[in-house]
Amino acid sequence: MRFQADGIDLLEAERDLLQIVERVSRGEQVGITRHGRLVAVLIPGHSQLTLQEIFDGMERIRRRVRSKSKVKELIESGRT
Repeated sequence: MRFQADGIDLLEAERDLLQIVERVSRGEQVGITRHGRLVAVLIPGHSQLTLQEIFDGMERIRRRVRSKSKVKELIESGRT
């Protein structure tokens, strides 16, 4: 199982929840972001991962999300 690299914005996740739940039920782990910051991770209910593996995956998502978010872009998109 692997985490989605970039995460999904909360508004997008809200809109596409059924599809995201389907992906998660097939074993994918999906990070949910708000304003470019990781706020949640969805994992399958039957996950065999250890807590350390989950936290390591969350940290990978945080690093990628941070590296893609530019303050100027967030301001221009109305996110402050």
